[in-house]
Amino acid sequence: STVGTATVNLLGGTITAKANSQYAISGGYSQASSKYNATNVTINDSVRYDALINPNATVSGNKQFVFDLAKESVIFNGNSFSGKDSDGKTITGTHTESNRYFVRQSNNAVATTNSIQLNNKISGTVNIEIDGINSSTVNSIYIPASTGIEKDVVLSLKNNNIVNNILYYTVANETSKKGQESNSTLKITSASGDGSEEGKITVIPTKGSTDENGSVHYNAAIGGTDGQSGVTGLHIAGGTLIVEADTSNDCSAIGGGGNGYAQILISGGYINAKNASTGATIGGGVGYTAPGSGCDIEITGGTIIAENTGKYKQAYIKPNGTKAWCYGVAIGGGSSYEQSSAGDIANVTISGGN
Repeated sequence: STVGTATVNLLGGTITAKANSQYAISGGYSQASSKYNATNVTINDSVRYDALINPNATVSGNKQFVFDLAKESVIFNGNSFSGKDSDGKTITGTHTESNRYFVRQSNNAVATTNSIQLNNKISGTVNIEIDGINSSTVNSIYIPASTGIEKDVVLSLKNNNIVNNILYYTVANETSKKGQESNSTLKITSASGDGSEEGKITVIPTKGSTDENGSVHYNAAIGGTDGQSGVTGLHIAGGTLIVEADTSNDCSAIGGGGNGYAQILISGGYINAKNASTGATIGGGVGYTAPGSGCDIEITGGTIIAENTGKYKQAYIKPNGTKAWCYGVAIGGGSSYEQSSAGDIANVTISGGN
């Protein structure tokens, strides 16, 4: 069917032209294959809007905004947001909890240096679906969420995505302890729903600078940084997460930044995470001159493969005059390169999953 200047391909459902500037769809799926000048688009029921039509369309009462990461970074500054669509047209607006945001990337065979940034305090849950993005920039997905800049984010995965790292922290200091965190949350799940392994994100951090003792990178692949290290309210509920950190990164794969406490719930999905560090693969942050940090990890579902190949000769000398080996753990608290004293307590509870 042709409405106005748009060619509309309809797969299932029915289409009724109300006027040259309006149409309604009941069921099915629609996609515009050319320019569309409609001023009012309403899609009934729970059909998927492939938002190359009109970024301000409404699906089941929710506004849908679709961004092309190849054109520009997607940026939230408090409750205001901006980005560009696949035609390079600027999309701006005011965030409300009923909004739905979709981030895709044209020509995603080539990595972009653009990113998704959620800055300052944001009111109401932010629901973002990433679909085939490929970002090589540091802090590809940037979610600072400590006290004063709180936010609740749901990040849904569709198709294959590649990022450098996901920065998320709720404590803005490098020696974070339990009880210092904000009430912010980050949920990572599948676009097909919690528990599904569909939708994938591969996290490959930039290789860290090294010296004779290894790296001084310290930023988690998914989680905190060295200076903003505490991570709480992190929930992995679905999707497939592949994390490939190595010795040069010297970081947690998923969890706290340098010396940072981590509180994580895993209830679904598939996780294959690797690192080589005193920081846990999943859990507390890396320790170097200070003790590693503790964690509270709860696993109720999903499939998890966690591997930490970190092994270091500690700087302190044992009574017999030899240096002690320091190992990193797969799931739990961080250890330390130079400290022989115990760090914070690590609590790991497993009641389900594989």
